Amino acid sequence: MLPLNIDFKERANFGKGGAKKLRKEGEVPCVVSSNKFGPISLSLPKSLVDKMVQSSRFLAHIFEANLKIEGKSKSIKLIPIKVDFHPVNASVLHIDFKHVAEKTVVAQVPVKIIGADKSPGLKRGGKLNLVRYHVPLKCNIDKIPENVSVNISKFGVGRSFFLSNVKFEKGIEMAYDCLILSITGRGRKDKAEGEGEEQASEAQTK
Repeated sequence: MLPLNIDFKERANFGKGGAKKLRKEGEVPCVVSSNKFGPISLSLPKSLVDKMVQSSRFLAHIFEANLKIEGKSKSIKLIPIKVDFHPVNASVLHIDFKHVAEKTVVAQVPVKIIGADKSPGLKRGGKLNLVRYHVPLKCNIDKIPENVSVNISKFGVGRSFFLSNVKFEKGIEMAYDCLILSITGRGRKDKAEGEGEEQASEAQTK
């Protein structure tokens, strides 16, 4: 379970050399971007970061943090917007956070696939290509969905599914459209059973 509050450390060393030294000390360099306060360079313990990034909801979670800004202690809300991983050992190299100063935010919400065992396309040897593990949703900070659930139980070969196919409840909308998944394979494209049904039966936010 992700914590509500995180305690950052202030960074005294900057640049590649400073970041390398931090990592040797068991810390992960972080930057908080803020339209109000400007960029703030900080760090978090690697042990805490390793636990947090294991959650599929890390990029859709609002954190509270007490930061020293302009000589004063301030409590602000943050959301992770980017995680950089080492290309070989997949350890976390850097995290970018954004200061959430308004009631709405763009969050990267995890995608949940259901009905794969019933998909006619997959039963015929098709391949599921999950293009997006997270999708960008604009919503109130108190209404960030747990996930976007896509039901592929009637999807045949050649079927693609976009974020614009999802019907959201009031207060939630896509930040921009993107391809979520497709089912590919040789031979003719299948016509998915029930293709005329509303997209709401195939995807929903939870």
